[in-house]
Amino acid sequence: MKTRVFSGRLFAVMEKGESVAQDLRDLAALVPSPGSAAIVTGLGMVRNTNLGYGLYDGKSATYKKIIIEDNTEVLALSGFLIKDKELPFHVHISLGDGEMRVFGGHLFDAEVVTFLELCLDLSHLPLSRKLKDGLPEMKLGEPEV
Repeated sequence: MKTRVFSGRLFAVMEKGESVAQDLRDLAALVPSPGSAAIVTGLGMVRNTNLGYGLYDGKSATYKKIIIEDNTEVLALSGFLIKDKELPFHVHISLGDGEMRVFGGHLFDAEVVTFLELCLDLSHLPLSRKLKDGLPEMKLGEPEV
């Protein structure tokens, strides 16, 4: 993965064969402590995509998961990176296939086919996750000045 930081934005190019989940963990480690980052956009092509649809019963969440083995185009990628070893990212993805169908969900992992270009907005606001009604909800910290 190649990265550059400029004017409060982190630009990244994930490269062929890389794990998107591992690269997102690596990007979270680059976020200035104790800050966070919001994914502004992400475009590229992936395969072996592990997607989930959240199932919530009011007390806890589980995921219905599928793996999409075929190459798909990343049409949209959004989410947050935080300084947390267990949950460093929460990302949703929209994908398009060769039949021009669009689908998506919670991204657990994928393999980069060509490249995956991302732009992240860096913040000094520390974010964390705290269980609320069985879900790891974002907890807003106080911004560093």
